[in-house]
Amino acid sequence: MTPPPSDWLTATRLEAEAVGPPGQRVFQLLVQTPAQSARLIIEKEQLQVLAMLVEQLLTGLPAVQVRNPELETEPGIPAGQGFPEHPDVEFRVARLSLGIDQEHDLFVLMVYDTEDEQEEPTFGCLCNRAQIRRLSRQIAGLVAAGRPRCPLCQMPLSGEPHHCAGSNGHVSAESD
Repeated sequence: MTPPPSDWLTATRLEAEAVGPPGQRVFQLLVQTPAQSARLIIEKEQLQVLAMLVEQLLTGLPAVQVRNPELETEPGIPAGQGFPEHPDVEFRVARLSLGIDQEHDLFVLMVYDTEDEQEEPTFGCLCNRAQIRRLSRQIAGLVAAGRPRCPLCQMPLSGEPHHCAGSNGHVSAESD
C-alpha cells in the first residue's frame, strides 16, 4: 500500500450511527481528527462490508498485538452525541477502502465521493486498532437493530404480508 498523505491525521473519534426508524434509517460514519470533522452518509451494505473487512484485517494480524491492553479504550460517549451539527466535511460515500500502515501500526480509511478509480480520496484518516475494532462492533449492533429478515429470501420483514420468493411467493392471507 502506498503511504497515506502526510496531512492525514489520526482520528480522535470514529463511529457509525443510524438515524431514523428501522426501514427508513440513514447510516453515517462520523469522524473527527484534531483538524476537522466529517459526516459521511453511507449505505448499510457498505457499512457491513467495512465491518467484515476490519475483522479480516484484524484476524490476519499477530494476536499479541491485537490483544495489547494499551490499545483497548473505553467505549466513550454514545454514537453521535456531541458531534458537530455542521461538520467540516459532509458527503455521500460512493466507495471506500481500508488499509494498514504497518510501519506505524495504524489503519488507513480512504473515502471517495465518486466511483472514478482515478480520483484521490475525498476524505481520509488514520485510526488505531481499538478504534477500528470498536467501529466494527458498533456496525454489527446497528445492523442487528434493523428490521428482521425472512429466513428464506433475506428480504426485510415489515409486518405486512410477505410474498416470499423462497416459498414460491404464495403466502396465505390467514397465516400469521
